[in-house]
Amino acid sequence: MDVKLKPYSDPARWVAIYPLYINATKSLAQGRRIAKAKAVDNPTCQEIFDVLSHAGFRCSMELAKVHPRVQPRGDPQQRQEGRVRVQLRDDEDEAGTAVATAQQQPQQHQFMSRHQLLLYAAEMIPKLKTRQQQGDQQQNDSAPKQKKRK
Repeated sequence: MDVKLKPYSDPARWVAIYPLYINATKSLAQGRRIAKAKAVDNPTCQEIFDVLSHAGFRCSMELAKVHPRVQPRGDPQQRQEGRVRVQLRDDEDEAGTAVATAQQQPQQHQFMSRHQLLLYAAEMIPKLKTRQQQGDQQQNDSAPKQKKRK
């Protein structure tokens, strides 16, 4: 069956978001899809899932998936495995009748496209408590140490 004939609630029609899309350490040629100034350093699949599920989206996390441009070799922490599938559009309107494809409204009205969804995720990930705690620990570790004088 053609995917476009399936309803928007079918997970096959959901938008796929890989951490690579919002990673500030990657170039556009390597797969980043938003501006570097708005991107996040090494986001994880779990962080994207947390942000979007908190925003009210129906989403699922697929940890076994890897973006084709990600190299299979190297450090496992750098591989950024996984993807998040997000339902961006609803099937029907309030009356229960099917809505024309051109008139589909996003599930959250402020997000009209994948790009806006990526920008929202990149904006919210640094505000997560796990990110803030990691930043505090790094600041404590990198604080200059005073030498003892004899």
